[in-house]
Amino acid sequence: MIDIQIDFNREAPLYFRDPVSIIQTEQPKEVEACIRKVQSAVGEGFYAAGYISYEAAKGLRPELSVVSGHKMPLVWFGIFEKTSPPPDMMTQSYHLSDWAFSTSAPDYKNNVEDIRQSIARGETYQVNYTMRMEARFQGHARTLYERLKPSQQGIYSAFLNTGQQQILSVSPELFFQKKGNHLRTKPMKGTIARGATKQEDERLYKELRHSKKDQAENVMIVDLLRNDLGMIADTGTVHTTDLFAIEAYPTVWQMTSTIDAELKRGIDFVEIFRALFPCGSITGAPKKETMKKIAALERDSRDVYCGAIGYITPTGDSVFNVAIRTAIVDSVKQKITYGTGGGITWDSSPQGEYEEAVLKSKIVADMRTDFSLLESLRLEGGHYPFFERHCQRMQTSADVFHWSFSVEKMRDVLLSFARKHPNGTYKVRLLYHSERGFSIEGTQIQEMSKPVVVELSPVAIAKNEPFSFHKTTSRDVFNALRSRASADVFDILLYNDKDELLEFTIGNLVLEIDGAYVTPPVYLGLLPGVYRQYLFEQDIVKEHVLSIVDLEKANRVWLINSVRGWVEVSLKNRR
Repeated sequence: MIDIQIDFNREAPLYFRDPVSIIQTEQPKEVEACIRKVQSAVGEGFYAAGYISYEAAKGLRPELSVVSGHKMPLVWFGIFEKTSPPPDMMTQSYHLSDWAFSTSAPDYKNNVEDIRQSIARGETYQVNYTMRMEARFQGHARTLYERLKPSQQGIYSAFLNTGQQQILSVSPELFFQKKGNHLRTKPMKGTIARGATKQEDERLYKELRHSKKDQAENVMIVDLLRNDLGMIADTGTVHTTDLFAIEAYPTVWQMTSTIDAELKRGIDFVEIFRALFPCGSITGAPKKETMKKIAALERDSRDVYCGAIGYITPTGDSVFNVAIRTAIVDSVKQKITYGTGGGITWDSSPQGEYEEAVLKSKIVADMRTDFSLLESLRLEGGHYPFFERHCQRMQTSADVFHWSFSVEKMRDVLLSFARKHPNGTYKVRLLYHSERGFSIEGTQIQEMSKPVVVELSPVAIAKNEPFSFHKTTSRDVFNALRSRASADVFDILLYNDKDELLEFTIGNLVLEIDGAYVTPPVYLGLLPGVYRQYLFEQDIVKEHVLSIVDLEKANRVWLINSVRGWVEVSLKNRR
């Protein structure tokens, strides 16, 4: 079945199914004719929804260069009589293999340096250079899309099932929005990673906000788009607003600017696309020479990636995204492709640009898609020890992930549960999901047999990304380690690739060495446990970098958390 779901501007989805016709072409010389057919259908009262591939630029402006051998139609639009109610979604499975980059790290960095030399020679000012990732894909692409969409918060997201291919776009970038004769475009240029803690996140926000390099990169694209708009806009109507605005996304901060214009009378969609396409934010400046450089360096066609996805209503109003953060699934070949890259300027460093491209790929590489914030609390005699500390920690995590959150509602949920369980001792598990809200459950705490046995992890753990500092249900690595442990093992002790001790999967670590209680520092990438923080503030425990060999020096080893307090453990395996 051919169907399309448009999820733009966080509004109710526009869902299209059962097209009355498909307008498409793979020939550059037919691109303009196809767009005119689309406009004609819209004029007859139909909706149009689909995409224009990056390589369609050659059909709009023959002087522009693109990589040969495109793998998708240059233009593809479904023509629909009406919108339909979105289908009820059933969660169905999919499987992704490990991703592989089509360009090696040395080649990518060499090409960045090549671009810098072109800039030095005055051939270009900025080049948006990209590469592809590929993986084997089996299962239901829509399930992957529905998981990517809330995790990335891309306000110009869309899912297109065109038959053999499914397109999953979670783009945050507007290409253009047309309402009557008013046209708005909103280029994105300038990126920095999100912080692992609230303080680091704020520091990185300010770093991007005041970055001269990123502002220079952004204003180059603004000038390019203003010039493009000038070809189709009434004189004096092109205005820039919200220059260098910063927007938050789960893995990155993004710099944007907004440009508005009034179209000349009689301008049609062919003229709009001819003037603006491809968007300058994914080419660079000047467009003609820069696209020539891109075609010389990039190995693979971009196809719909870096093109535009959108819809046109029967009134002629339309919205199209810039198809970044966009995956393409070929259900016959069982393959998924994803593009990533960045804008290269003279100030760019090859290593830094490669790291930025890899960072942008993390939205699909990590698949941190559907998770909840989690708090585990001790409820004893109707009372929660450290009640406000738990509330503050969940509030802080919600702020970092930019989730709407009510700490008052959290308190109400917890206190309501406590009133229903005035006697006994419980472990209370509170979850908060950005869309589903709060859920709560409790189990009575059972006494544990002593000694409690723990095991050293069989592998080092990478603990240097934002999820390490927040208590969430994203615990695949922890669950996998626990499932491999023998039946008598209570928990697993984690360490990093430097053999530095980190924490347990359900609590923090404390060693007693020479009469002092020491615990690893949070900056290594571990959860700032509520009970750990209390002990630290009371000067009962001290922070110290601990290695595996320190286990031999320890008089006693403890697992601590706010549910069970101090739990002395015995290590089953040692190096």
